[in-house]
Amino acid sequence: MIRGKLLLCAEGVSIDVRSNNVTIFNIIEQINLRYLPAVFPKMVIYGAFERDDGDPETFDGELHIRLEGIEVAGAPVPVEFQGKKATRSIITLGGLPIMQPGKMEISIYEKGKEIKVLSYSIEVTVPKKPEVEQSAQSE
Repeated sequence: MIRGKLLLCAEGVSIDVRSNNVTIFNIIEQINLRYLPAVFPKMVIYGAFERDDGDPETFDGELHIRLEGIEVAGAPVPVEFQGKKATRSIITLGGLPIMQPGKMEISIYEKGKEIKVLSYSIEVTVPKKPEVEQSAQSE
């Protein structure tokens, strides 16, 4: 059975060509916005998968991003193992619309089924009072 090992959201992901190790830059645990609606400019979703002997070489997944239960984005996630026991998927999203504060759940499901393989959540917050910035005046 194909299993999910890890799902993270970050500002960037890099894979070292020599070592094949992954570096994840600025993991997104919370999104703090000044106002709503907003567009989150860039999010990279990193997913790691593993399989057993006899499991298929490919896995058709579906990415769903929901904010307070409302779907805000989705995409197919084709996963190919290429003869290996483990693989990873990197998805870059740009322009993610955010209409309200609350819990954002990023999930990968098996295509056409309600079988959740991986999940990650992010809290979206907005200050209750508007923030006022003042700058010093020079004379």
